[in-house]
Amino acid sequence: MASPHTKESLLAFLEVNQIEAKTYDHPKVLTVEEQANYVGHLEGGHSKNLLLKDKKNRLILISALTSAKIDLKVLSQRLGLGKSGLRMAPEDIMQASLKVPLGCVTPFALQNDSARSVTLLLDEGFRMKSKVFFHPLSNDATTAVSPSGLDKFLRLIGREPVYVDLEAIVVVSKEQQPDLASYLVDMSTECITKDQATIETRAVQASLPVLIQGMNDDVTKSVVKPKSKASPTAPQMEFVKPAGADVQATTKSILDEFLSAVQKEFQVTSQVVEKQGEEVATVTSNSWRQRLVPELESMLVAFKNAAYTEGFVAGIASCSRAKGKGQT
Repeated sequence: MASPHTKESLLAFLEVNQIEAKTYDHPKVLTVEEQANYVGHLEGGHSKNLLLKDKKNRLILISALTSAKIDLKVLSQRLGLGKSGLRMAPEDIMQASLKVPLGCVTPFALQNDSARSVTLLLDEGFRMKSKVFFHPLSNDATTAVSPSGLDKFLRLIGREPVYVDLEAIVVVSKEQQPDLASYLVDMSTECITKDQATIETRAVQASLPVLIQGMNDDVTKSVVKPKSKASPTAPQMEFVKPAGADVQATTKSILDEFLSAVQKEFQVTSQVVEKQGEEVATVTSNSWRQRLVPELESMLVAFKNAAYTEGFVAGIASCSRAKGKGQT
């Protein structure tokens, strides 16, 4: 697991990626009211940030304008959790996931790998502001970025910004389904059932057609190979391990090609290279790799299991047909 990001590494990340930001140092603050004493006069959208959890221990980071009035009961219903499905996340969970101390909750903390499963909902009011203000992983400073700069930051760490009307009063009913439920990230580690494996297989086929086609060809050609001198009582079969069966190796191969393509598409400017050298590309590559490896490995395992099952069934059926025709 990578080390938690700090204020210094965050600000360096913003600079390297040409995200304009201005940071205002001030004494440590624990509340929005205290923070306003030092930066409240600055024009823009000042924020309040809440880390919430539901009964399944899923985490939701709500980032809203300080003036926003948010009813947690209504928000809970809109997320499909009932009227009392949300509560404030305990400090130990906050520190374990966001890697920041009390009073430092911020969307910038999602840069940490440990926050991968945290759902972020942003106040749509931010988009109407010229600047938005957040703690830069530390409550002794406040950093201002433009809404587009915030969006760029989120996309660089692998997230698509989600802006919603957090003050909307939505009455959930049979006619009105929970409008925010689809945004929840479910990171449960339940066992993969046959149906789940099928769903995961289709997802891989849709996103990685070239890889899957190659694996399908290998499985079809080499799952079973009857020997020429088979036993008269039971056919002798030789199992040949298909390409793609090694999930870790396949994952590495896919990510190597993906990251190589990304680096070619988005060339680092000469100024950045001069400041950071090859380390810039490495940091970006490692960040993407750490985020993609678990999900990609999970999908490939599901596909491999489904492919092996289909190959096994096909092999048994072939043997049965041969036996029925009197072949030995």
